[in-house]
Amino acid sequence: MKKRKVAIKNTYWLIFKDGNNFVSRFFLKKGFGHILILTCDDYNWLLLDPTFTYLKTDILPYKVTDDVPHTLMKGNDYKIIKIEKTPLPENEDLKMLKALVPIFPTCVSLIKYIIGLPFGALTPWRLFNKLKKIKDTDRYYGGILSINFLI
Repeated sequence: MKKRKVAIKNTYWLIFKDGNNFVSRFFLKKGFGHILILTCDDYNWLLLDPTFTYLKTDILPYKVTDDVPHTLMKGNDYKIIKIEKTPLPENEDLKMLKALVPIFPTCVSLIKYIIGLPFGALTPWRLFNKLKKIKDTDRYYGGILSINFLI
């Protein structure tokens, strides 16, 4: 049986942007109406966009060596945070994974579930501030190894 390659760390880029629906325009902070996630494996760049009804996935037409986060920032008013995190366990500790299941499917709750962030933030602005606070205190929290702001 072939042994699977296990990642020592996973890298994600959280992309905060203006939303394009009624709720995000009138009730959420400007520039923090929606959140997407960008990640890269050995072969492709993958963009995950959690909408209210489904999870949109795109394989981007870039090489793995391209600097896609900075390419996406050009000409857009995005705020991007790079997170390096320890991978979630495969089959152990299922109680922890069940605790992360989103009760109300929003873009933030689905992003937290995909990455495995164990803290409570309901809006993109709150998630941004929570990550900023963790960065400022420089502590290892929820498996996060590093946080870098590419704003």
